[in-house]
Amino acid sequence: MSLRKFCIIIIAAALAQFATAAEGPVEMARIGVIEAEIFLYDVSAGGVLEYRDDWSSRASRQASIFNSLMLAKAGYSPIILPDAGRSRDLFRLKTKMRYHSAAFQSDFFSDNVNSEEIPMFSIGALDSICDRFGVDGFFFTYGYEEKFSAERRQILAAMDGPVPVERTFAASMMVDRSGRIYWYDQSTPTPGPPIESSSESVHIESLMAQSRGMEWRFRHQNLLWEDRNMEEYLDEILYKMATPEEQKRYNLRVRILRSNAVDAFAAPDGTIYVCTGLLARVASASQIAAILAHELGHVIKNHTAKNLLMLKEYARAEALGELSAGRSASGYSSDIMFTSLSGALRLAVEGFRQDLEDEADSIAMARMAEAGYPPVEDFRQFIRTIVGLDNLVGDANDEIDRVDREVLNARLKGIALYDAAVHHAAGRHIWTEIQLDRLLSIDECDPSALLIRGDMERLMSPRSTDWVKWYEKALACNPDDIAVLRAMGFAYHAVGDKANAGKYLRKYSELAGDAPDIKMVKEALSQCE
Repeated sequence: MSLRKFCIIIIAAALAQFATAAEGPVEMARIGVIEAEIFLYDVSAGGVLEYRDDWSSRASRQASIFNSLMLAKAGYSPIILPDAGRSRDLFRLKTKMRYHSAAFQSDFFSDNVNSEEIPMFSIGALDSICDRFGVDGFFFTYGYEEKFSAERRQILAAMDGPVPVERTFAASMMVDRSGRIYWYDQSTPTPGPPIESSSESVHIESLMAQSRGMEWRFRHQNLLWEDRNMEEYLDEILYKMATPEEQKRYNLRVRILRSNAVDAFAAPDGTIYVCTGLLARVASASQIAAILAHELGHVIKNHTAKNLLMLKEYARAEALGELSAGRSASGYSSDIMFTSLSGALRLAVEGFRQDLEDEADSIAMARMAEAGYPPVEDFRQFIRTIVGLDNLVGDANDEIDRVDREVLNARLKGIALYDAAVHHAAGRHIWTEIQLDRLLSIDECDPSALLIRGDMERLMSPRSTDWVKWYEKALACNPDDIAVLRAMGFAYHAVGDKANAGKYLRKYSELAGDAPDIKMVKEALSQCE
């Protein structure tokens, strides 16, 4: 049985519940059918999973259509919401429904969650999103299915002992305007018939689809650092090292990820992701060029596809070798592949095998030289230098180096401030101080940098009052900075200086009367009287 047929059966099974429900379809006459998410994976001879966008898209569309037809037969008025515009609201709604579905799948519940239990649970009020789409509730189905290749089936058929089977799963949930879970069902249907494929090759179109989906997920998870000026600057460096043909063939561009990871990686479609943690450590345009040129090498040499193909070939040889030796030819475990990214893209994020990394290094060195950047003799050492402490506190006596740093520091101001805040929150004082010195060298009257510096002094020396000079300097730059006023007031309150604490907290309450913490501030003020 395929997932397509399973979607029909689980909804048909629910028709009796709908028909006999006391409230009936009247309560929820119009149901928004959210586009189903059915993920199909092509399993190679060695057991390596590859996500197939073409199969998955077709199965998802079919599931959505049959959901609508069955709901209509039950007396509802279904409206398919294809989410062509990638609605953030629908994304959050699906996330909530998945979250509660996962809870129902846990050991806390019985194997079969009965319909009488479900009305006790709610995903939260949905009035605004129901009004937006003109519906009284929502219906959502998701699932996955593995499709073994012909050679995989042959290998498993020749095995001794337990034979792994194609794994499947599907779940559907219906919620009303109040967010109450009106109906839920889950099952592991029998796998459908085989789908012919060249599972020992790589489906490039699916890799490209995953690349687009990866950026969409980053955006909806608020992981993209939105700074168009900085992205254009990075794009300009990247284009200098790419040929016109490569610019036409690939979607070459740089996106910045809000992450303290000191890392960068390239998606197969040409999008290069650089983490704020890495950008915060670069000290020159040539260092940025080295990072981007290396990732460009991975793109133009199709390293993601090559890595996946290598993994498939290795797993196939291993499975055949185990089979000939009379052992279980289980191959790679598919458990590791069920993540937000496919195995292929995860390899791109985590790093390629060494020969591919070396090839990207060679390409980077050549492209940097052609673009006019200073020659690099040892590329690996050059990259290691970027992430070291000395990179940002090195000798800047050379006038050209000094000017280059100042210009780049000005561009990276927002990223450096974010990095300083992250390091401060994690208690990494050395890196916090380095970034703050960098920021204050750009603008010695930066209230945000001065505030963090004062906070750091309080944390490092609780009994000292060295933080006073930093807070006072911040207020000298901006007397009405509410963040500094609050910090100053509570700092004085902590050391028992009620007069100064009252002075700053009073001004804070005047300027930020609707702040979420105003009740706590007023309580502290009462203690100062």
